[in-house]
Parts: sequence; C-alpha cells; structure tokens
Amino acid sequence: MSNVKKELEFVSTSMAVDEFIKITDHPRQRDTVRHAAMAKKKHLKESSPTQQRVSVAIHEGKSYKLDGHTRAYLWASGELGKPKTLQVDVYDCRTPEELLEIYNHFDNKNAVETISDMLSGAVRQAGITFQSSLMKKHMFTAAMRLAYSFSPGNSMNAKTISTYELVHIFKDELILLDSIDPSPTIFKAYMITGALLGLKKHGKKALPFFSAVNNNRGTKGPSVCDPVQALWDIVHRRIGASNGSQHMYESAAQVISCLERHLNKQTYMVTRSGVSVKRTDLSSYGRSIKWNDKSAPASDDGDDFEDG
Repeated sequence: MSNVKKELEFVSTSMAVDEFIKITDHPRQRDTVRHAAMAKKKHLKESSPTQQRVSVAIHEGKSYKLDGHTRAYLWASGELGKPKTLQVDVYDCRTPEELLEIYNHFDNKNAVETISDMLSGAVRQAGITFQSSLMKKHMFTAAMRLAYSFSPGNSMNAKTISTYELVHIFKDELILLDSIDPSPTIFKAYMITGALLGLKKHGKKALPFFSAVNNNRGTKGPSVCDPVQALWDIVHRRIGASNGSQHMYESAAQVISCLERHLNKQTYMVTRSGVSVKRTDLSSYGRSIKWNDKSAPASDDGDDFEDG
C-alpha cells in the first residue's frame, strides 16, 4: 500500500450506482469518452462482479471519483449493465495536493497513460475546455516543451518539467490559440510552438496574424508579399517534411520571423527563387518575453528579432 493511502483516512460504505455517477470527476481524469470506446471492447465488454468496487475522495465537503470514471460513463449511457449496488472506499483528503496526488494511485493500472492522456488530465485540471477539434486531440505536448525551452535558464528543465506545469504556464496562450479554431493541416508542432511564443510575448495582439494564416488570407504580388503569405508558403513546403527537433526549431523560428514582420508592418521581397524568410534567434526571443507575468503580455519593444 502506498504512503499516500497510509496517511489518508478512509471508510468503506455502499452506494447506489446512480449516486456514484453524479459524483464529480477527478480534476486529473483523462479523456473518459475516448477510453470508454476502447474499454467496452475489452475489459468492460460485459458486466462483472469486479466492477462493483470504486473509490471516492472527499475534500472540503465535495466528493470526487478516484476511479470508475469509465464505468460510470458506460453505466450512464446504458452500454454496461449496472450492478445493484457499489462498495465504495471513501478517502478524506486534507489538502488540494493530496486530492491531486491520490489520483495517481487509483488510476486504472490496466490502462496505459499516454502522453495524450497526461495532457488531457492537465488541461482538465487547469479548467480549460477546448472548442476546436485540433486542441481537443491533446497532441501539443512537444510544442509546449520546445517553446518552454527558450525561457531563460530552462533549456534543460524543459525535458523534465511536468505536463501539468506546462499547461499552467501556457494556459492563456492555449485558450487564445483554440479561439481561432486552428487547422490540423496548418498548425503542426512547429507552428504551435511559434504561436505559443508569439502569443506569450504579444498576447491578443498576435492573434490576428495566426488567424489570417489559419484562413489563408495572405496577399502576394509580382515583387512583394505580406508575412501571412510568406508563412503560408512555408507551411506548404513543410507538408510531408521531417518533424525532428531540429526541423521543428528552424520552422518555429521562421514563424516568429513572419509574426514580427507582420507586427512591424513590413513585407517580403519575392524573387525568382521565391521568398526568403530568416530564422529568429529563439533564445534571444525567449529572453524578451515576460514569462512570469501572464496578465500583462510584453509589448513590442522594437527589437528586430528577425536578424538574430
């Protein structure tokens, strides 16, 4: 038995299934709907006596499921037969930290928690409800890690920082990005990295640029094009290209270069060989961001990051 379980007080009681279903899901619960789709083909394909035991946590008078989330979903939808009653172990959590920590000990040990699962739980804990199909897939952990690696002194910490901390750091930027309904075709990992950095620095001021790229609203003439079109061209050249870390860095650096040009109302020259977009020095760019001030994004300080 874990140390957490030993320290926490608990009692066992019985409970009606419908009562358990109404209990609030744990803040770190993963994507229940997706896991239910898999579970009903495997270990929750049919009813079993082993499904009658569940665990619940109580913190400050409110109850939270510790396990049985998927069963509750399938019981409520009628896809799994309900037992007559449930045996419930009720744990008393004295602090918010205990409530979060104990979940790890009751998470379904038969279900491998993938990177997407962890991100789903982190997003839920942060109180974020995504609306766009791309963000709902929870496939942007690598983009957050790369973006965070450019914060001063954290190039190595970015490899070990928890997903929960990353979502907390980029919460505002993730919500802003979700608001433009980013296209999965356009917003690959490198684009999300660039968007997180740009939004972290400029806040809502950067959003129209990424919205314009998302909706292909760039302009191009015989000799010049705007930064939106320049980035759109990069997006199409990147289709099918490698997604290695070096390529992610180089492309994210070009995303920032285009963003800064857009904010400075500058254009690109169009030559016979196309448009040449320099790569911003992302380490320098990271140092220009006010990482600890989420309420007041840094304003444009006039630096020409494109020449880095």
